[in-house]
Amino acid sequence: ADYFDTDNKGITNNFQNSALTGVYDGPGYDKGYKSKWSNVNFNRWWTKASLTHRFSENWEAVTTLTGNFYDRKDREVRNAGIPDYTAGTIKQYFFGFNYEENLSAFQTDATGRYEIAGLKNQSSFGFSMDRTRSLSRMWLPGNIAPNFDTSITNPGTYDIAMPDYNFTNSSAPTRNQRVNAYGYYMHTLEVIDDKLSLVGGISGAYLNTSDRNLTTNVVQDMVQNGKPRRLGAVFKPVPGVAVFVNNSTAFRGQGARDFAGNLFPAVEGEVSEGGFKTSLKDGRISTTVSYFKLEVSNLPVADPAHPGFSMPAGTQRNEGFEVDIAVRPLENWSIMGSLYSGDILGVDGKRMASSINKSHSLLTKYDFAGDTLKGLSIGASLFHSGDRAGAPWRAYTVYGAFVGYARDSWQVMVNLDNLTDEFYSPSGWGSQYMDVAAPRNAKVTFTYRF
Repeated sequence: ADYFDTDNKGITNNFQNSALTGVYDGPGYDKGYKSKWSNVNFNRWWTKASLTHRFSENWEAVTTLTGNFYDRKDREVRNAGIPDYTAGTIKQYFFGFNYEENLSAFQTDATGRYEIAGLKNQSSFGFSMDRTRSLSRMWLPGNIAPNFDTSITNPGTYDIAMPDYNFTNSSAPTRNQRVNAYGYYMHTLEVIDDKLSLVGGISGAYLNTSDRNLTTNVVQDMVQNGKPRRLGAVFKPVPGVAVFVNNSTAFRGQGARDFAGNLFPAVEGEVSEGGFKTSLKDGRISTTVSYFKLEVSNLPVADPAHPGFSMPAGTQRNEGFEVDIAVRPLENWSIMGSLYSGDILGVDGKRMASSINKSHSLLTKYDFAGDTLKGLSIGASLFHSGDRAGAPWRAYTVYGAFVGYARDSWQVMVNLDNLTDEFYSPSGWGSQYMDVAAPRNAKVTFTYRF
């Protein structure tokens, strides 16, 4: 069981500059465009119970029961759009959100290994069911007050008075009930012992969503179901090398709504993938190289016409490759790196907003040996992200370093992040909600194991 309760001041409303080349950092930036009463509270009580039973040496099943009771309250001022740099103003609005959710879930999975006609087989199958009941209310312009203009350079939002968030001026409350069911069967057949394996599987997913407007009593129902499947093969031509191919489809029901209140259609997609893995020199050289091609529809993306809301995207396509490599040049020195390249294209053939087309990372660690320095380790890291499509998310590179010292029962670590103190936005939601990364910072962690 776990109880979680936290309050935070919410994300500051950073936005793009007038040149559309980065995050605005001019006069007024340090104000954050937030009020002193802006607050988001999360409260959750979560319980889980599981039972594992081994029927025999080769067969095992796991059953899990889960309960999740969740409550969230948002009270804040938000940007209503991109600033008017000619007039020197930006529109704001009062926002409120109450959300309560009760979730109960049941899941069971079984796995077995056996032989038929001398061929090795592995079967995995299971099913899950869950039910979610929720109640939500929102406060938007028109319920409390219309959009209002503030100065970009001197927003004055910090001392603005908090409006009265009461049930009489909220939007119509919505009662939602979702019933979700999922079942699957996956099979692996070893055609040639330790050489060639075939993998296949099929699953079924069902989502029944019912929303009731508690003011008008209008009910909106939606049933979504799909049967995703998977086919693949793994071939090991020589020890330490494996070649793989895979084709699978995806399905995910959604109970989310757009700004107009319409339920999202289900996410559907297909992916084809091929590549190879190596584990050479007793595991001192490990690599994974894969080429992929995928197509997916109806993923949620930012709605530019309605800040803070999302809408289902059209069909997206992504084709590219990924590389992961881990090398140990010396017994106590390791180097790990990764590389990604791919373009997520929309129905118009252009890159999807906020998508990243390239990234790479590098991490190295050295553990000292010998009686004098035993337990001491040092390392460094690098992460590079290509530009995110659509101004103003530029490419950036972040460096880090760490040093640690460990003994039998305790360890102390010092991590230095963003060594060059880069100013950049790693993520966001539309052009007026931009997360700004933390500046150069240090973190010390002490761990003791009893």
